Amino acid sequence: MPKRVLIATTGSLGDLHPYLAIGLELRSRGATVTIATNNYYRTRVEQTGLRFAPMGPHIAPINSEAMQQAMDLKKGPEYLLRHIMYPGVPAAYVEVIDALRRADVIVTHPIAYAAHIAAEKTGLSWISAVPSPTVFFSRFDPPVLAPYPFLANLRPLGPSLNGLIFRLARATTKPWMAPISRFRASLGLPPGHDPVFEGQHSPQRVLALFSRVIGEPQPDWPPRTLITGFVFYDQSSHGQGARS
Repeated sequence: MPKRVLIATTGSLGDLHPYLAIGLELRSRGATVTIATNNYYRTRVEQTGLRFAPMGPHIAPINSEAMQQAMDLKKGPEYLLRHIMYPGVPAAYVEVIDALRRADVIVTHPIAYAAHIAAEKTGLSWISAVPSPTVFFSRFDPPVLAPYPFLANLRPLGPSLNGLIFRLARATTKPWMAPISRFRASLGLPPGHDPVFEGQHSPQRVLALFSRVIGEPQPDWPPRTLITGFVFYDQSSHGQGARS
């Protein structure tokens, strides 16, 4: 029987389109595919012929005060996590857990935190998919983060220093995840890994949705990572699937 696949993603159109491409390709191979995402994208999803399921946060992706603050170069990431994503996890979990009851496997975006927790709680087959090598936070090939471009000058100093920088980053973000820890405890789950770092990656399979031109496999990437190449969503032909 064809698999029933739930794809959970959130963010901008750049976070939606690659996952639509995956969904269309899976549908062309006989799967029943549902996209769980922001209510503002319902029409975009349904126009492709894929099924839609709501998964918050349900905020306007453009021209909203919340998104303007989230896009701030310096304070944006902290605002996004502490004021939008983490507080919204319990409500998003209720939505995505309902959709999971009609799925055999789930594919998740890096910041679809409620979906990560739902996959762990249910034991459903889980594949995480990342659109960029940035989120691997490799000490061997560290990302250059927009708020801290000067860190690029430290890359030649090697993995030890890069690892120290990431440990400091973990120490900074760890207090932010208190709402996540409390919610996980209410579900009977252990504290878990930091959602920004290891917590976003499935132990079963990680898909790297980019080319080796921008990211070669590194020793500290998550186990069972597969580089797929770029996937492209062609809006002019909704019947087509992923191209890589």
